[in-house]
Amino acid sequence: MSSLRFRILVALVGTAFLLAALLGFWHFRHLRHLVTRTFEQTSRLFTVQIARQALAPLFTENREQLQALASQALAIPSLRSITFLNQEDRVLLGPPLPADSPGPASHAHLLERDNGLLILEPVFLTALLPGPDPTAPPRFVGRVVLAFTLQDLHQEVAAIRNAVLLAELLFAVVASLLMLALERWISRPLLDLIDKIQAIARGDLSIRVVIPTRSGEITTLCLSVNQMADALQQHTVRLESMLDERTLAVQKLRSLMENMSNGVLVCEAVDEGADFLVQDLNHAAERIGHMPRGDVLGRRLTEALPGAGPTGLLATIQGVWRTGTSEHAAEFFYEDPRTRAWWETFVYRLPSGEVVTVFDDISGRKRIEESWRRFNRELDQRVRDRTAQLEVANRELEAFSYSVSHDLRAPLRGIDGWSLALLEDCRDRLDDQGRQYLDRVRAEAQRMGVLIDELLQLSRVTRSKLEPSTVDLSETARRVIARLQEANPDRQMDFEVEAGLRARGDPLLLEIVLTNLLGNACKFTAPRPRARIEFRRGPVTAPPPVQAGPPDRHRPAPATIPDETPGPTDQAGPPTATVEPPGRVALPPQAGLPEATDASPATAPPANPTDSFPGPGDPPAPVTRLAGFFVRDNGVGFDMAFAGKLFGAFQRLHRSSEFPGTGIGLATVARIIHRHGGRVWADSRPDGGATFHFTIEEGT
Repeated sequence: MSSLRFRILVALVGTAFLLAALLGFWHFRHLRHLVTRTFEQTSRLFTVQIARQALAPLFTENREQLQALASQALAIPSLRSITFLNQEDRVLLGPPLPADSPGPASHAHLLERDNGLLILEPVFLTALLPGPDPTAPPRFVGRVVLAFTLQDLHQEVAAIRNAVLLAELLFAVVASLLMLALERWISRPLLDLIDKIQAIARGDLSIRVVIPTRSGEITTLCLSVNQMADALQQHTVRLESMLDERTLAVQKLRSLMENMSNGVLVCEAVDEGADFLVQDLNHAAERIGHMPRGDVLGRRLTEALPGAGPTGLLATIQGVWRTGTSEHAAEFFYEDPRTRAWWETFVYRLPSGEVVTVFDDISGRKRIEESWRRFNRELDQRVRDRTAQLEVANRELEAFSYSVSHDLRAPLRGIDGWSLALLEDCRDRLDDQGRQYLDRVRAEAQRMGVLIDELLQLSRVTRSKLEPSTVDLSETARRVIARLQEANPDRQMDFEVEAGLRARGDPLLLEIVLTNLLGNACKFTAPRPRARIEFRRGPVTAPPPVQAGPPDRHRPAPATIPDETPGPTDQAGPPTATVEPPGRVALPPQAGLPEATDASPATAPPANPTDSFPGPGDPPAPVTRLAGFFVRDNGVGFDMAFAGKLFGAFQRLHRSSEFPGTGIGLATVARIIHRHGGRVWADSRPDGGATFHFTIEEGT
């Protein structure tokens, strides 16, 4: 700081002295010029006066008068000599002129000679002639030459110079004192500011500079220093926090590295990547590689892992170090004098240039994989054997279906036909009750035929191979609606089908789905004077699952609706059901239904009708993108407490006399949707209509 202060002081004092010197020099030159000019003008005027007085003596060449005039003139101290010359330029009185003096002329000359001033003044005859012609040129009479000494002038100039120097010195001293005071006025805050800045630089960020009361650059500088200190303090706090976090992160990373089951080896390249030095490793690396930490730290990789070169590990590390691209070796065999094992490695380069190798001993996994391969070979053989058995069973099932389709239909047709013949031929001999019994026999035979057809259809949709394609559901729905309108010409039905509904699936099976759903909507809206049925795009996600618990004590519990003709397998009371996540309904075993056997697999309902319907070669699989659709009607609806019955085979919530049917349609819908990887669920309330939702892969 003393150096800065000294420079400021020298600059201020030097400026003061330089300014004083420049002003004094200019003032001295001005005064000297003024004094010299005044002296010359005075001497010239004096010479002109002498020349006028010497006109007559020069004209007459009277030396006595010239001598008297010269004696009077020489009384002036600065006049050194006086010379009178006639018109021939001959000296009449006084010392001769210097050799380089100018000759006679019509004008005066002023010359400096030998530290003196020489003035040559010509004398003309004008006033002495009577009646001179004003147009005639003046007559030259002679010259008067006065030589003045400059000693007095030099003494006066020297006095002026001394006075100016003294004034300059006084000015410089006063200016220096003023500038010194100014320097102290400026430097004192700067000294304090620099002391505070040095303290801040030493790390004491709590110090602040006192702000001067006056405003100016120093105040601005002090404010800036305080702001800088505040910013440094905040930044230091942040850095300390970041350092603590970084330290904690390093500790966590070290702890994680030491507790990893995989070995970690950190290496630094030497010899331009020809080899690597081991910088760090964890306990797992010591265990897997059989290399004690103290023996390998700081050593070359080819010494720590002698098998790195022959097994290709060194080449992999070199490639990663050069390119920066990570390398993963799922398996390779490592061997050196200490260990022989299968390893899995992952090698990558850090931003700082070190190469990290993460490796693990997978010898146990390799043994397990070999066991799995043997097991898979055995399993493949078992699957082939089982597939052959299933193919035989499927052929037998197809034969059974053919038998059901043909052998069971013949007795049913016989029962129906003989009952019709009995009614036609013996109607007069039968009473009303007998005719009613025969009508019921015929109705049940026809119902049995419909049931056989639907069971066969259910069996076919389960076993048939899917042939997926993009299906225009809107167009399919319109075809189904056209058939429904043809079958019910007397009903008032309004159908709304959203345009552009597409899905990916088997066209025939999806048409069966829409036929069942729209047919049910048409059937259960029969009591309405005007049916409203919609088919639109719907949600993909289903509502939360509903647990079917005991019925509300304040309302009558709904019961399973039995058929009008009770059979020997009917049981009282409804079975309980649990509605699981959307589209998945768990049902208890149904009373009165035949059990599943190898001879009759198509007639036995599964425990979960929407979960266990895989076809041959195409088990249900999740699809990447689902689309939701729904069919809504304003029909009679149903009680959601019995929603679990909807998608089970032979399950009905209404009497056949009210709404005919077999209870197979919705089970068929559930199986088809499940085979397409979708879900199906329903939402309704009694006498409030029903909405059936299903999801399926979206079509393009």
